[in-house]
Amino acid sequence: MVTKDEAWYCLCNTQEIDSFRMMNFVSLFSDIRELFEADLSDFDTGEIISHEQFAELTRVIRERDRILIDRKQKEERGIRFVSIEDPAYPKRLSEMPDPPLGVFFRGELPRDGLKSAAIIGARTCSEYGRNAAYSFGRYLAQNGVQVISGMALGADGAGQWGALSADGKSFAVLGCGVDICYPQEHFPLYEKLCATGGVISEYCPQTPGMSYHFPRRNRIISALADCVIVIEARKKSGTMTTVDHALNQGKDVFALPGRYNDPMSKGCNELIKQGANILTCPEDLADALGLITEEDGKKTKKLNLGLAKEENMVYSCISLQPKHMDELFEQIGQLNVGELSLALMRLEIAGLIRQSGSGFYIRNE
Repeated sequence: MVTKDEAWYCLCNTQEIDSFRMMNFVSLFSDIRELFEADLSDFDTGEIISHEQFAELTRVIRERDRILIDRKQKEERGIRFVSIEDPAYPKRLSEMPDPPLGVFFRGELPRDGLKSAAIIGARTCSEYGRNAAYSFGRYLAQNGVQVISGMALGADGAGQWGALSADGKSFAVLGCGVDICYPQEHFPLYEKLCATGGVISEYCPQTPGMSYHFPRRNRIISALADCVIVIEARKKSGTMTTVDHALNQGKDVFALPGRYNDPMSKGCNELIKQGANILTCPEDLADALGLITEEDGKKTKKLNLGLAKEENMVYSCISLQPKHMDELFEQIGQLNVGELSLALMRLEIAGLIRQSGSGFYIRNE
């Protein structure tokens, strides 16, 4: 007889049977192991699962020995699994309306005892959005917050790179198997997450990323987070489906405002109009995440940068939007070109700013 853990693993190797229907079917048995010993030849599935899904279920039960041998091979490659009954299963997922029956992962799983925040947004976000996502990811990691996202191009990946730049923990929830890097352009990020954080999926290894997987994937992103941060989004987009899941799960939603005529900002601006928390700086997240605050009531601890006068003047003029050296020269007005160049170099060495193009500078924080 298979163990409960083995039974759950086999069931999570079924294709295209969602967790809600599978859980309803499993509930017909007093013990999940009975499903693997029962005679299902004349079993009436009723309206719980379709005939095609039942055929897929019986295939998995029939091939359980092969599946369990394959599991050992995948474990040797660093692919692990926890079922919904495993003590290591993330508590935040168990509180969902329709939790996955189990999750496959490489690296680690998010820790229940640490705060988590999801950073999501458009794949085709602007440079402003990319810089904002990076900045918020870095801020969260510096304050011990785990960053959850989908490893997508644009805002998702930028937020996760921001967290990694501060040696923080970040986790990607995939719409494919954890042995597949999707999108392929993010292979360096995928490798880094596997080594220092984790990649997670409810889909069994070798499952390709299908378009209809991602809306369901998004419910896991929001469930693993204590709050959801929306950087840039169109009014109708995958990002907004994650927001819908977050609201249904009772999570705080923060949105970064944008220009009224920018299509990439319409989703965020609409969310703010509907009551989402407006995000104007990283410190806006302190209350929602319960970050440590100063006794004087300030939102969060302020870092004393200890900058020289010239460096402080330059740093105060640099923001999340790239600024060219010529613009900084005109804005400051008190430094010559040599002094400005030296101050920029020192700020860059200190890791406080970085170049985003020839002569353009943005903040790293």
